[in-house]
Amino acid sequence: FYRKEPVDGRITAVAFADLLLAYAGLPDKIQTRMMRRVKKKFKGSTRYFFTLQFYRKEPVDGRITAVAFADLLLAYAGLPDKIQTRMMRRVKKKFKGSTRGITLEEFIKFSRFLKNITDVDTALTFYHMAGASVDPPTLQHVAKTVAHVDLEDYVVDVVFTLFDENH
Repeated sequence: FYRKEPVDGRITAVAFADLLLAYAGLPDKIQTRMMRRVKKKFKGSTRYFFTLQFYRKEPVDGRITAVAFADLLLAYAGLPDKIQTRMMRRVKKKFKGSTRGITLEEFIKFSRFLKNITDVDTALTFYHMAGASVDPPTLQHVAKTVAHVDLEDYVVDVVFTLFDENH
């Protein structure tokens, strides 16, 4: 149950509360009741967190730019600045003047996709081992079958532009 955040090792609020209760020496019955309260309180916090991130990028007509979306993706990537700069340059060049943008729902869908990234990575590894290239339709198919998320073509295009040097 102790779920660590993938990049910086912080634990979630629910896991932290669970740790505190475990070391407090309280009876299991009381711990269970208290954990139910903590889980209920933080149940919607993930969506709230993503909504805050989205609105910090100052959406226009409910959409953030491809560059803002790419910046959100790289915020916790832990990549060197030089590589991030090169990646962002590709996105800025390709989507310069684009008015399409990405909605909050598309951003949240992609975040759910990232939540399942380990399973997605396993599926994509099988594609690669079979000799198939990983292209946008393949990524969308894997997202739908593994993470149960329908990714929009535009979102996938931004992601491929950001992470694939040959795209």
